[in-house]
Amino acid sequence: MAEKTEKKKDSFNWLRRENRGPTYISYSPFSKLSATSFEFGADGCVASCNAGGELLHLAAPSENDGLIFVRGDFQTSLYSSLARAQGIFGGPSTFGFEVAVDKPLYSKDDEILTKAGSSFRLGNMIEQGSFNYRWPFSEYSLLLNDEKKEKTGTCVMFSFVKDGILYQIIRIEEGCAQDAVHSERFPKKSQIALNIGGPLWFQSFASPCRLDGGKLNEKGDVRDVSPESTKPREPTEPAKPRRKYIRILDTSAGLGLEAWVFQLRHNDASGEYYEQLDLTESLLPVDSGPESGETYNYHIPGYTAFGELPDDNKRRDATFVAAFRLTEVSQVRNWISKSKEKVPSNKKWEGEIIPGIKKKDWIKQKRGTEEEWLARQPDDLPEVDWPEGLWPEIEEDWPEKPSSSHIYNYVGASPRSVHATGAMWETAFLERERETDSASELAEVRLLGRCLEKILQVDLVPEPKIPSGTALVSNIFSWANVDLKAMFWKLRYLVKVYKFLLHLFEHYPKYVTHIPKTDESIIDLKPEIHNNAKDGNDKQPKHRNDRVYEMLSIAEYQLKRVHKSIESVMRYLVQALLTPKPDTILMPDDFVHGESNYYYVMITIWYIAKNYPWEDPDDNWMATICKESKNAKNAKPRLYDIDRLPKDNCNFGKDARDRIPLLMWYHYSSLLSLCEENWLPPEWDEDNFDLERKVARLGKVANVSTAAKLSSNLPYAPEDEIVDRLAFLATELDLEPSDGTLGTVTSLTKRRVKQRDYTRFINPGRLSPLEEGSISSPWEIHALCHHSRLVVFTLEKAELEDGRVIAENVESFEEYRRKLCEFMNSEATIVPCWEREHSKAFKGWLRSEVTAVVGTTLLQLREMQTPPSPKAKRQDKKKWRKKKNKKGKRNFVASIGPSRTNSGLLVSIPERAFAGHHTHHSRNTTGFNRVAQELIYIEHRMDKELHILERLTGQSSLPTRLDWLKFRPPARYHPDNFTISLEDTPQLYKDHFITDIAIPIALQSYVQRPRSLCIDDLKAAIEKLPGSVSVSDLVAMGHRPSSGQRLFMDHSSPHVAGVIKHYYQENLQKLHEATPEYRKDRRSAKEREGDLSRSLFDSLVDQQVQHRLLAVRTLSNNLLQMLLYVIHPEAASCLSTHVLCYSRFSSRRGNMWSARITLRSWIQQDSTKYPVVLGSQNKNDVPIILPVDRSGADDDAPIIFPEAFNDIQLRQKVSGTSKRVPAPKPKTFKLTVSSLVISTNAFGDFSKLTLISETIDDSRLVNFATDCQNLWQKFVNQPQTARCLLFLLALGVMCERLAGQYDAAIEAYSKILNLDEVFFNVEGDGSKWIEDHESIPEFKMGLWGLDALYKLQRSLKESVGSILQAKVELLAQINEGPGRRSDALQRMCDEYLTSFESQLVNLTAVSSNLNRKIEFNSRFKDALSAILALRDGRASLAQNDLANKQNDLAIKQSNTSIKQNSTIERLTYLTIAYLPISFMAAILAIPTDHPVSFPFVSRKITLILVLVILLFTYSMAVLIRPILRFIRSDDPSDSAVTKDPITSPATTPARAPPSATASTPATSSTKDPHFSLGACWRRCRGKDEKDIHPV
Repeated sequence: MAEKTEKKKDSFNWLRRENRGPTYISYSPFSKLSATSFEFGADGCVASCNAGGELLHLAAPSENDGLIFVRGDFQTSLYSSLARAQGIFGGPSTFGFEVAVDKPLYSKDDEILTKAGSSFRLGNMIEQGSFNYRWPFSEYSLLLNDEKKEKTGTCVMFSFVKDGILYQIIRIEEGCAQDAVHSERFPKKSQIALNIGGPLWFQSFASPCRLDGGKLNEKGDVRDVSPESTKPREPTEPAKPRRKYIRILDTSAGLGLEAWVFQLRHNDASGEYYEQLDLTESLLPVDSGPESGETYNYHIPGYTAFGELPDDNKRRDATFVAAFRLTEVSQVRNWISKSKEKVPSNKKWEGEIIPGIKKKDWIKQKRGTEEEWLARQPDDLPEVDWPEGLWPEIEEDWPEKPSSSHIYNYVGASPRSVHATGAMWETAFLERERETDSASELAEVRLLGRCLEKILQVDLVPEPKIPSGTALVSNIFSWANVDLKAMFWKLRYLVKVYKFLLHLFEHYPKYVTHIPKTDESIIDLKPEIHNNAKDGNDKQPKHRNDRVYEMLSIAEYQLKRVHKSIESVMRYLVQALLTPKPDTILMPDDFVHGESNYYYVMITIWYIAKNYPWEDPDDNWMATICKESKNAKNAKPRLYDIDRLPKDNCNFGKDARDRIPLLMWYHYSSLLSLCEENWLPPEWDEDNFDLERKVARLGKVANVSTAAKLSSNLPYAPEDEIVDRLAFLATELDLEPSDGTLGTVTSLTKRRVKQRDYTRFINPGRLSPLEEGSISSPWEIHALCHHSRLVVFTLEKAELEDGRVIAENVESFEEYRRKLCEFMNSEATIVPCWEREHSKAFKGWLRSEVTAVVGTTLLQLREMQTPPSPKAKRQDKKKWRKKKNKKGKRNFVASIGPSRTNSGLLVSIPERAFAGHHTHHSRNTTGFNRVAQELIYIEHRMDKELHILERLTGQSSLPTRLDWLKFRPPARYHPDNFTISLEDTPQLYKDHFITDIAIPIALQSYVQRPRSLCIDDLKAAIEKLPGSVSVSDLVAMGHRPSSGQRLFMDHSSPHVAGVIKHYYQENLQKLHEATPEYRKDRRSAKEREGDLSRSLFDSLVDQQVQHRLLAVRTLSNNLLQMLLYVIHPEAASCLSTHVLCYSRFSSRRGNMWSARITLRSWIQQDSTKYPVVLGSQNKNDVPIILPVDRSGADDDAPIIFPEAFNDIQLRQKVSGTSKRVPAPKPKTFKLTVSSLVISTNAFGDFSKLTLISETIDDSRLVNFATDCQNLWQKFVNQPQTARCLLFLLALGVMCERLAGQYDAAIEAYSKILNLDEVFFNVEGDGSKWIEDHESIPEFKMGLWGLDALYKLQRSLKESVGSILQAKVELLAQINEGPGRRSDALQRMCDEYLTSFESQLVNLTAVSSNLNRKIEFNSRFKDALSAILALRDGRASLAQNDLANKQNDLAIKQSNTSIKQNSTIERLTYLTIAYLPISFMAAILAIPTDHPVSFPFVSRKITLILVLVILLFTYSMAVLIRPILRFIRSDDPSDSAVTKDPITSPATTPARAPPSATASTPATSSTKDPHFSLGACWRRCRGKDEKDIHPV
């Protein structure tokens, strides 16, 4: 068994899943909660990791500055720190030990690039937790670094601090954590790339820039002095600088960071050993920050270490260790001090960053060698000897690198180790479940254990000027300060933990021979304290007796830790503030005038003196500590400095008026008690009687204030929680009875907490100066407000004996505990609040005592389940009697009892009895106590049943409760688009990420998918179009002061969008003049434009931006590309409709809320000019001119006045007479498109607004930014309504612009219509109008102008329709809430809606005016058309009469022709009759000697032939018509035509329409199935059917 244990300790096998044991605490159940950083450390050396386990911040104790810090590349603001803490991948913001990203695939060949690659890359996080609530642990899946990215193993990241050095361990192992998941084997030849270092910022607790929240090294005084590696370089190795280890030096403060990287190797002979790895500089922006150096004036690169994996056939794994040490560089510090001493006192050195050395020479020195700098040293500088090296390597060696087994024992991975607090808490609560038969909440154990370790391991920092004294520093990661209020609540928690651990020994007396005494606790703590494991057995004990014994063994060691911590903090508190000690470094902040936190000093000392479990109150270590204050009795302690403890008549402001009476009462009563107990010198209480009267008077004031608060019936507010919390301390501070009854302040406060109502109305975030009302957020979004109800349960359980009431309380207790669990984060501690208002959120997030306050109450509830021992009861009664009768003085608490009347406010006897006054705790349930309990039970049941009835029927006299869970922030407080940027996440703008972004089809012709993007692309897109982009940022500024600035904390105003920052280009003169910053800004235009690029380059969280307003006047292909990928990717859909010139509104809900609209309008062609494109003539730089010229898109074409109408004169009546005047020539109007898009997170408190319009008014933009600021400040508690109102506010501005643009266009084209004059002219004298050659062009111009108005009408109708759709949808969302607005907030909402309605009505009026003009002129056009048609009809009738006359004449002529034809016919027949006779006569007249026939033909035959011909001729003449009819009978289509139109008029077919006739092809006969010879004959003759006439 011992052999197995040793094997587990070696090679970090104890980090494997199956070997972690009960000391490992998994945070996977909390992974979906709000993410947070994990802070850990020891002895003042503290580190902070983000949610992914990467190093963000490192702090170390300092002899000169108290505490020094180094952090990654990010701002020190709340937003920036919170965003980095909640991130998984930090990039340049982290500088710790991590697996490299964006490395090529490793291949061990001659190629330099692939040899510097990696075989692996990280996958998703699969496990997160800590060992003993101290040391963070993360586990990732490990992927192959190829295209498939298949799983191949796991990667473990573990961090801890030992001997002032931070160690980070990365262990990769082949095989997946899930056995069922198939995984690939490691490549045979493989290596892994590990990153370390990067851009750094140094800081110290004593530096004035600690509170500025800005850049820490703007002057460029940090440099990389890492030594070169001495290992020979391989021939194929990249020619990059190789370092032995990292050394980064802040030369202005003498601070330095060192880091080493080792790989754990195995040797059969020597076993395990560490091999140092060389470091190669990384050029990737993801490791070394942006390439352009925009963040700072110096460059600190990141480094990469390459570790090759062993090549064997066994299960493969590799372990790498990095060691960090933050320290003061004594040589540089001494040189700085020496140079300061040699500066002549009679000279003023200008431009110095270090006295005696000018800035310009210092910067030259950091860029060159020391000899070169000394050679350029001016003569007027003092002679200062420069040290031999900037950071000389001295003899101080690093501690020996700990082995795996040493680390295993140090971190307490074994459940038998005295450091195994995880196992101790688990066993203690498991035993509780077994004995009480009740299941404890998993989160409850996690909360108690993590809170204790965070106080003892992180917050306690040694004070170098106070021996054995430690300051309790809060918020080391975000804003390190000594918070006296937090110190009190944390020490109170430590006292409760100490009592809880003591109770374990009292509860299990058979396992120990004695209970640890106080004198035994004061020992020198050593990590090598006794180990109870037997025979090397490190296995978790199976039997209950073993578990309990080990729990008590661990608890004994933890008792000593807690005792030593309390003692060291009290030593610091007394010597730092109760003595005139001037050289203490870690002091509370004094920049706030009238800070009430200094009242907690005396309260803390007295609380420890009274509640710490002393064995002998007259002989304890507290008396030894307080001797320092007694020795300085004649000197004024620092607590009473003018900048610290406020005077009694100090004006604390309205917000502090309720808690200040309690704090002053507690302060002076604690001072009086300490003096009476001889803990403080009697001289501090010069007039004991006056101090007693003062305490009594303050007690009365506190009673009156509490009673007035109860009787005021004001809604409960978050500010009331601290008042309630302080009021519940009265008993613990010995100011009210502790015999089971409740004092006045406690009972009144308990009643007020029980009677408070849920939030039903949402208040505004800001009121006008003359308006009164509440501006508080819902109290339910503050964790400690729910905690107050838990405290009430602790009081009621001791007061009530009715089992029914207790059962009801248990049910309510579980309900409130579940509500409190809603505020837990990913490390099982408490998120203080869900505030969105920046100053309140800032204060809330900095309340590091919240978890300690909740933990104290949980321990009190745990203690109440087991009655105290008789010894403890006797001690409490003895102490109370001793306090009451000491020195024969009267009890000043009794003098302010509940029967007194204060300022006319009388507390009635039933109320006092109901609250617990004069009622002794006993089990007798008869009498008045029984009646009171019965009344409480009945009242509780009636309230509950009434609430159920109201909920079922839906009929309630009050509005519904606010669903406060909707205020819960997501796991990451800031949306992703506020944290990513070209500077902070450059890896997201590479080709393999850009290809995943979808581009709308309409934009694909404008935007080409880039391979990568950087700041140069951003600058090119902006600088090529000067004046096209401007930015207005609404910045949430906290109350951090600059150095030397004094604040009034309680008088601070809200900081929601507290500052507006404008970024613009030089040619926007109107915007310059409108901003007050312009008059103060003396920089050049190039520098101002650099601010614009910088604002778009950096992330919004680093700039503390809550709301961004972006105005774009002209789009180019490059700028469109930056909008899609960098600036506002959520606007892609809106940009698509913009380039299509399509008016449309749409909105979307979900994790990202957005609303977008595109509107069409018409402006003069020369009203806007496209900016000149500078630089390259690349087509991508050309502005996008909209609308695009498309065939058939007449509605989008410009309205150009025809040149043919230039000389037209309009008829107008002047003095009753009609005259002609030159027609106005309207200018060309073109279509313009304006688009608006707003995108916010789901809650709505972070937004981006982009307005694209070429007609933006610069001065109006400034006013709009101010209006937005006021809107967000008013609706900070309901941002869902604010974003809808913001969209309507911007839409109202667009309506104003559209109304003016359409009005100008309508006015221009209405002047040329003049159709009314044309109409009346036609009616008056139509003949002259026809004869007037200018009337027709005038009418045509009027029709052209009417067509132009129709084009405007169509565009305006689409725009108004989209606006009305937006109005309907957004009003529906505004009515949804969430929650019901208060009267003041509803009035503000109605004001914004009324303003928008007026702007919309203005645009609607323009639309109505346009419709009326079109309808008016359309009526004249239609009437004029009707008149002209009537006149044309009259002319047609006259023409018909003339045609009839002509027809009659034609008929007469036809009759004459018919007669002539008949005569000719007769003559023809006569001629035919004589024709044969003539022929026969001619033949007979021929002489015989002249024969005319053949010889064989006789005369007889000839005569017969002549007769035949004669008969044939006569027959043909008679039968000519039937013969022709027979011939045409073969063609059916021609049969009807052959009829005689005269003889057969009814059968004559109607003539076909000309179009039908003309469309008949000439070759149709070839396709006719009835083709005939007759038809062919007629065509050959070239005659048509109509030409055929009977002969």
